[in-house]
Amino acid sequence: MSNSRIVALAIAAAIEWAGIAQAAEPTTGECLTASNASLKLSYDHKLLTERAQLLVCAAASCPNEIRKECLRRVDEVNAALPSVVFEVKDSAGNDITAVKLTMDGEVLATQLEGLAIPLDPGAHKFAFEAQGFLPFEQQFVIRESQKGRRELIVLSPPVSPVTPTGGGVVVETQRVPPPADATNPVGESKGPLIDQKTLSYIFGGVGVAGVLAGTIFGIEVGSKNSKSRSICPTGQPCTPDEKANYDSSVSDARTARALSVVGFGVGAAGLATGAILFFTARSANSTRVGFVPSMGPNRVGATLQGAW
Repeated sequence: MSNSRIVALAIAAAIEWAGIAQAAEPTTGECLTASNASLKLSYDHKLLTERAQLLVCAAASCPNEIRKECLRRVDEVNAALPSVVFEVKDSAGNDITAVKLTMDGEVLATQLEGLAIPLDPGAHKFAFEAQGFLPFEQQFVIRESQKGRRELIVLSPPVSPVTPTGGGVVVETQRVPPPADATNPVGESKGPLIDQKTLSYIFGGVGVAGVLAGTIFGIEVGSKNSKSRSICPTGQPCTPDEKANYDSSVSDARTARALSVVGFGVGAAGLATGAILFFTARSANSTRVGFVPSMGPNRVGATLQGAW
C-alpha cells in the first residue's frame, strides 16, 4: 500500500473520530435546548422522550448547574417510568418470542424475550403479530411508577378448511329450508287442528251461554220497566228526583234489552253452527278444523284451517 493511501486512511479515521466525539459532546446551546424541551415533555407525561433529552443536558460538556439539574431529574424520571413484561403464548401454553409488538402504531420490538419494556404512562393500544397466528390488539392503561407489570397474551392460529383423507376441501354450505308442501304453500307454521265434533261442542257451549245471557238480560228488562212504572205511574205528576230515577231506570231497561237481543243472537248463531258441525262430522280422523298461526313475508296472523 502506498504512503499516500495510508495517509488518506488516517485522515479519514481522524475525521470520523472527531465527528463521533463532537456528536457525543453537546454544546452549551444544545444543553439549554434539551433542558427546556425536557420540561414540556414532563408536562405531557412523555417520560421516555424526556429522559432522552435529560441525558443530553447531563453530558460532561454542559454547564455544571444545568448538568446537575438534568442528572437529578434523570433519577426522578427513571423512578416514575413504568415497565411491562409481555408474555405471549399459543393456546397450548407454549411461549412465542418472534412477535412484532407495536404501541399506538409505533414498533416497540420484533422479538420478546421476557424483558421489561419501559413505556410512557397512559392508555395505549398494543398490537401483537406473529407468523402463523391471528393478529391481536388490546388496550392497556399503563400506570406511572408501576414496574415489571406482567400481561399474558394468547394468540390463536387462523381457522383453516378441513381437508378429508380422500382429498378435496370441506366447505360449509348454507342450510336451505325444505320446500313447502301443498297444504302449506307459503311455509307457514302449522298449529294443532281441532276435531270437528269437538268444535261443534265449543260452538254449542257458546250458543247456550248466549241464550242464558239473553234470558238474564230479558228478565232485567222486565224488572227495570216495573221499577220505572212504580216511580212515576202513568198519568200522575213526578217530582224532579222521581223523574231522574225514572229516566235512569228507563235507560237501564233499554241497555238490558239491547244486551238481551245480542245474547239471543249469539246464542242462536252458536247453537246453529254447533248443530251443523255436529251433524256433518264424519269421523274424528277425517274431519278436523282449527286455527293455524301464519307467518309469511311481511305478515303475521292466523288462519282457520280444516281437513275433510
